Amino acid sequence: MDSVLPEGNILVSGTMRGGSSLVSNILNSHSKVLILGEYIHFFRFIYKHYDPLTRRNVEKMLNEMNARLYYRYRVNIDIKSVLEDVDSVGISYNSIYDAIMRFYLKKLGKRIAGEDAALGWSTIPEYLRLFPDAKVIQICRDPRSVLASWHKASYQKINYLDAIFNCIDNMDKCSYYASLFPKEKYIYVKYEDVINNPEKEAKRFCELLDVEFEEIMIHPEKWDDMFDGTYVRRGWSSHIGKITKGFDASRMG
Repeated sequence: MDSVLPEGNILVSGTMRGGSSLVSNILNSHSKVLILGEYIHFFRFIYKHYDPLTRRNVEKMLNEMNARLYYRYRVNIDIKSVLEDVDSVGISYNSIYDAIMRFYLKKLGKRIAGEDAALGWSTIPEYLRLFPDAKVIQICRDPRSVLASWHKASYQKINYLDAIFNCIDNMDKCSYYASLFPKEKYIYVKYEDVINNPEKEAKRFCELLDVEFEEIMIHPEKWDDMFDGTYVRRGWSSHIGKITKGFDASRMG
């Protein structure tokens, strides 16, 4: 089996309550693109956590991943098929990631796989080193909005101000990465621009991924009919306290 994904992979990242779910929803509405939010966590749970990479450790990794997914979300991965995929190309973190992504692509009938890795912007250089053909979208948002949203969404009632420091670092990295990586591999987007001009930003995403723009990407009122509610779900707004149905300008400022 080929060791790369059929048409590429992508990483989406930003701060908590920073807008990555909205960007992922736009991408997930495309007929070719799959962005998973909670089902991979490659750098958090997998990468360099199972050294040395023996077959026994890979099997242990997949069993622990499957347990986490089942007890948190009541879903499973096919450990046998993923392990056979890895065996067919040789054991590496690249082949493990690709095999897991291929499993989800086949399951959901998509061609381009991605992960929404909240708080994962510091891993972007390593991600692009591991996957030279991959693409990255990083999202930044007005820190006031992030703080207000995190205050409502977090269980922390005192120590929620760290959201500000996350925003500062995330914005700094947006500027730095834009100077470091070519625009064919990396772009950053402002959450407010997505709200104000979703068609323009959705077309930027499509250009990055080299896919045709699809009108459904800017019609969130139709997304419920497309998303399965398990692997792909609508974003939840802490501002209004429910799942969002559109590009709501009241969530800015």
